[in-house]
Amino acid sequence: MTIAARMSLGVEEQALRLAFLDFTGDDAERLRELHPFANRHVAQIVDAFYEHLLSFEATRAILNDAETIGRLKQKQRDYFLSLTSGEYGTAYFEGRLRVGDIHQQINLAPQYYLGTYSLYIRLLMPHLIGEFSSDPARLNGYLSSLFKVMVLDMGLAIDAYIFGGYMNRALGEQFREMAERASAALAARDAEERAKQALVDMVVHDIRNPVSGILMTSQLLLRHADQIAAAQMPRLHRIQRTATDVLGLIQNILEVSKLEAGMLVAKTEDFAIDAALRDSLDDAQPHIEEARISVSVDAPPLPTLVRADRTLTRRVLQNLLSNAIRHSRAQEIRLTVVPQDDWVLVGVADQGDGIPLEYHTLIFERFRHFDRAPHAQADTGLGLPFCKLAVEQMGGTIWVDSHEGQGTTFYFTLPKSAGPGA
Repeated sequence: MTIAARMSLGVEEQALRLAFLDFTGDDAERLRELHPFANRHVAQIVDAFYEHLLSFEATRAILNDAETIGRLKQKQRDYFLSLTSGEYGTAYFEGRLRVGDIHQQINLAPQYYLGTYSLYIRLLMPHLIGEFSSDPARLNGYLSSLFKVMVLDMGLAIDAYIFGGYMNRALGEQFREMAERASAALAARDAEERAKQALVDMVVHDIRNPVSGILMTSQLLLRHADQIAAAQMPRLHRIQRTATDVLGLIQNILEVSKLEAGMLVAKTEDFAIDAALRDSLDDAQPHIEEARISVSVDAPPLPTLVRADRTLTRRVLQNLLSNAIRHSRAQEIRLTVVPQDDWVLVGVADQGDGIPLEYHTLIFERFRHFDRAPHAQADTGLGLPFCKLAVEQMGGTIWVDSHEGQGTTFYFTLPKSAGPGA
């Protein structure tokens, strides 16, 4: 089956294309008149044509030997002469489609193939003007008919490229290259992240031991308070609190990494959330006293049981309390526990400067923090991301309710226990 038949390019479609280009019998006759002219100049034009092609690396790679060039030159001579044959029916259409199909099969980029038509026009013009400049009307007729038949050929070449699958192959190759580049970039990023994480883990582990030693030493000294001068006691307490804070930071780093990697699994059990809240308050008491902050707790009189990880919950409460202490400016922190149908809602509210709305999501991302107020203490940007990961690991949710100048409340939920007292 011919290419034209496979493309459903029958006689009617061929006639429609010629009509759209306004290619008439007069054009065919004018081109037939040019045939002797084409015979006189074909060798010179084809030689100049290939000299130009060989000056470009992309086309030179295809024209890689003298035998190939000689064979292609003969085909170009045949094509050039066919332009002025005067016959533009099915055989002509089939010939042009076949040539376009051959070029798409060898993966000659369409810009080069279609660009050859422009080259033909540039090479033809001086010869046409040289022979027919004395008869401008005739010259104009020849040029008009040549342009029409070349535009027809370009349209058939595009059809051959599309029908032959060149466009799909080219797009597929581009997508493959893009996928390879994206894959390489992702692999490089992953390798960089792993290297960063390995460095962080190494530094954290190296720091934890000496900080633990400092904390233990301060605790031992405080056990012998009767042998220590009163003036030194505040300094020892400060050392103890600072070491505890640094250990908390180290714990955040380690736990955030484990939670993100899925290596830290919540160990659920039933326990009283209000008891966990009191334990966290006891841990934070030295900081609360130093900051001269009052704390109020609004919780039901009976224990409120949740089903969650006791240790992770205490760590969440410690981080939220620490966050509130940093921003309360010697005012009050309010803690609330509200049992609901299937959940228990916990709130930690401060009376600080508040958080702009645009930061409400960002603050839960790693290392994303901002200065809420000039007086606020530095934030590592790890406490809230840890809280989000930990709460979600336990099946709850966490969010912030805050407006600038009106304080901030962090809420989180945990699954309510089905046991007694729930």
